[in-house]
Amino acid sequence: MAWLDKGLKQRMVGALVLLALAVIFLPILFTREDEVRQVVVEAPPMPETPPVPRVELEPVAVPEPVILPEGPPPSAVIAGTSAAVAPTARAASAAAAGTTPKTPVANPVPSSAQAKMAEAKAAEAKVAQAKMAEAKAAEVKVAQAKMAEAKAAEAKAAQAKMAEAKAAETKVAQAKMAEAKMAEAKAAEARAAQAKMAEAKAAEAKATEASRLDANGLPVSWSIQLASLSSTANAQDLQRTLRSQGYNAYIRHVDGMNRVYVGPVIERAEANRLCDQLKRQHNLGGFVVRFQPERG
Repeated sequence: MAWLDKGLKQRMVGALVLLALAVIFLPILFTREDEVRQVVVEAPPMPETPPVPRVELEPVAVPEPVILPEGPPPSAVIAGTSAAVAPTARAASAAAAGTTPKTPVANPVPSSAQAKMAEAKAAEAKVAQAKMAEAKAAEVKVAQAKMAEAKAAEAKAAQAKMAEAKAAETKVAQAKMAEAKMAEAKAAEARAAQAKMAEAKAAEAKATEASRLDANGLPVSWSIQLASLSSTANAQDLQRTLRSQGYNAYIRHVDGMNRVYVGPVIERAEANRLCDQLKRQHNLGGFVVRFQPERG
């Protein structure tokens, strides 16, 4: 759980950092003037050229040619004549017309056309600015919409991850609870089995103890009969010898005979072992018999 919380926190911090960078740099990118962008301006048609006033040409009187007498060279005469005739002809034509010739002058462009062109340019500039403003506003709206979609997607992803983490934690907790219940059930079964085994052993021990009791209610035990002597003195000597060596020897008088025993012991196996020991060490051949208490 701690590892999942740490990973989720790191992802949320990374998402917040990315959002902050987007908020800082996206407006800069969208508001920067695009140097490559080309703005196309739809200009109004060119105004028509105003009509040029018609200039009336006045007729000029041409003098009759004058025949000159022979004399100087023709070139000199012609040069002198042309030089003299030119101002005379011009003066004569001016005098005949009574006016001076007029020189046509180019009419200037009317001021109303200039005003219309200025207005057209101003309108084009306004239209271009409006289009640029609309484009920027559209770009900002698109960026805001994308950021909102990204935030919503991140929120959904975070919620989905949290739901998955909670579901995983719930599954783990349920699995642990199931394991704990199974362990408790197994422990209870083991305790019950141990209790049953203990009860069975106790019952067996009681049954064994009950089977080891004789008719008088005394435990069943075993002794080794070593000799049956008619002389009491010899029987007592053997008893003393065995007792000096650490054996529990006793004498029973049966039908005028003195029987020497060693014992008693509870287990038959122990009695057999003791019988073999006496035979090896003291060369006393005996046999195992039931212990009979002395009657008063």
